[in-house]
Amino acid sequence: MEIIKYLIVDDEPLAHKSLAILLNKYDYLQCIGNCYNAFKAISFIKENKPDLLFLDMDMPDMNGLELLKNISHPIKVIITTAHSDYAVHGYEHGVIDFLLKPVKAERLFQAMTKVIEIVNNESIIKKEAEVKIAEEKQNYVYGTPDKKKFVKIYFDEILYIEKIGNYLYIHSVDGNSYYYLTSLKIIKSILPEDEFLYANQSIIFSKTKIKSADGQKIVINDDLVFKVSPGYLESQIKPKKHKEK
Repeated sequence: MEIIKYLIVDDEPLAHKSLAILLNKYDYLQCIGNCYNAFKAISFIKENKPDLLFLDMDMPDMNGLELLKNISHPIKVIITTAHSDYAVHGYEHGVIDFLLKPVKAERLFQAMTKVIEIVNNESIIKKEAEVKIAEEKQNYVYGTPDKKKFVKIYFDEILYIEKIGNYLYIHSVDGNSYYYLTSLKIIKSILPEDEFLYANQSIIFSKTKIKSADGQKIVINDDLVFKVSPGYLESQIKPKKHKEK
């Protein structure tokens, strides 16, 4: 799993040391800071954005609850304090767990189990969202066969695209041709680069529809053979070599 970055906020140095000894046993945890008052902690959290906060409640000038009210960065919080009466107020601020001092290894393990469950659930939700975004990603362009109505042309239906005058013409696998009312630059920004080949400044081929290609021509089928600029095709198929100094 990913490393969880944590911050300890406590006005007692000994509390930092004893908690760190217990936390060092968790290989997925990384301490990124120690703060000894709430004011410094607020600045540190804003700049470094830790994932997890071990927070003492009893601190001078500003206590732990007041600190929570003054941070906007979403952060997981485990309260550590000697007074159990803070528990109810802490849970109102979305605190994951409440540990009484001195912190016991068994209770810390229970708290970290809760943290892991939350992290795993967040990871699942994030992956599901990424899949949904990928599925919804545009995989088509609009073209018009008669300059009156527009139809969707999916990427896998495109044979090649050519620029003639001020228009782009999308030629599809079913033999139809469509006007595309935009520039070559714009359509290049829409088409997935790994699926299309830009043979020169006026024509784009679907890579899966190319029957054969060499340095000077591209063959789609017996009726569609295109000449290309020498070296232009090779520069897109093979990685460019860096000149030796």
